[in-house]
Order: sequence, then C-alpha cells, then structure tokens
Amino acid sequence: MEHSGFELSALALAGGIAIVGFYTGHIAKRFLLPSLIGYMILGVLIGPSALGVLNHDTMDSMSFIADVALGFVAFSIGTELSLTALRRLGYGIIVIIVTESFLAFGIVTAAIYFIWHDLPMALLFGAMAPASAPAGTVAVIHELKAKGTLTKALYAVVGFDDGLAIIIFGFALAIAKSTLIFNETGEETSLLPLLVGPAQEVVLSVVVGTIVGFGFCQLARKLRHKQEIFIMVFGAVLVATGLSLQFHLSLILTNMV
Repeated sequence: MEHSGFELSALALAGGIAIVGFYTGHIAKRFLLPSLIGYMILGVLIGPSALGVLNHDTMDSMSFIADVALGFVAFSIGTELSLTALRRLGYGIIVIIVTESFLAFGIVTAAIYFIWHDLPMALLFGAMAPASAPAGTVAVIHELKAKGTLTKALYAVVGFDDGLAIIIFGFALAIAKSTLIFNETGEETSLLPLLVGPAQEVVLSVVVGTIVGFGFCQLARKLRHKQEIFIMVFGAVLVATGLSLQFHLSLILTNMV
C-alpha cells in the first residue's frame, strides 16, 4: 500500500509539473524564446540543486516518463525520415554524422588527456561526447514548424548519431579496459570480444525496431480513424521502449526504426 501511495504522489507531482511547465513555456515565448528554455529553467528551479521539489528518489520513480517521452521523440524522428529523403541528402549527411561524432570524440579525448594525462579516463569522457539528446532539437523544430532540407538533415543527424555513439563508446571502452589491464598486469588483451556488445546492441535495436514496426503496420492498415491509429502508435512505442530497456538496447534507434 505504501508503494502505491508513493506512485500516486509521484504521478500527481508529474501532472502538476506538466501544468506549470505549460505556462512556463508560454512565458518564455513572450520573451521570444523557445518554450524549451522555459522548461529548462523550471527544471533547474524545482530540481535538487535549487528548491528541491524533486529529489533524487522521486526522479528515479519518475524515470519511466523520460524513457517513454524519449521513445516518442525517436518515433517522431523516424516518421520524418524516409529512404527517398535520405537519398536526396546523399553522402553529405553521412559525412556530417561521421565528422561531428568523431570530432567531438577526438577533441574531448585530447583535452582530457592534455589536462590529466590519463588515457582510459580521456577515452571514456571522449566516448560520451558524441552522444546527443534529440529531445531538445525535435521540440524546437516542432514548435517552429520548420521544414526543408536542413530540417531533414537535422533529423537524420540527431537520429543516426546515436548508433554511431554506441559504436564509438564500445571501441573506447574496449581500449580503456585493455590499457588498464596492461598497466596492472602487463598482459595484452584482445579488443574483439569487448566490441561484440556494442555491435550487438546496434544490430538488435534495428531488428527489434523492424519487428515492432512491421507488426504496427499490419495492424494500423486496417484502422480508419485517427484516434484508433494514435492508440496503436502509443502501444507500439511503449512496446519498443519496454523491449529496449529490458534487453539493454538503444531505445532511440529501436523507436526510430
């Protein structure tokens, strides 16, 4: 019973924050700023570093909300991308994704190593640099109703660089582990077994996303009303997000596919 009461209080708190956030976003618009800026300011104010309305335990209990929201963000990215659009963008989009990911990795790794002279730590910090949170970008695009080639390119970059970030992190983690083992024992270890995990995560994310997407299409094509399709979309995103969390996959890649 105590657990149920705590869940109810967390949900009530989430509802109150959503309402206050709605008006905070409108206030930001009055200052010609995106609503996202208002949401961020509200988050800082009610977080544990300021007013403490949200403590760490409460945020942990509400973490599923962020996972579901990120799943819908990834799904919306996928709906904006098509094979035709990607072909129009050409090899240029591949160059952009690879360049921005590896440049972020290289610059952060070099900076951390230059300051602390610790290669494993530099690699790990550098590996986290390419990862981008697409929610903010997508929110601003939707609010401004932006369309065009640049918008398509942005969707592709924030979507596909997640997969590349997983691969970069896998390589960096493998090299960091190998370096630490060598420094401690003097024994060299093979990098290949350490790279299986990241590669498996990317492949399985695509496979699970494809299966859920195929099932969704088979069910949705028989529906005629928008409300029914919305329920089907909601269910499919929840299933994809839940499977991603269960099997430690990339929920961004899974929902996007």
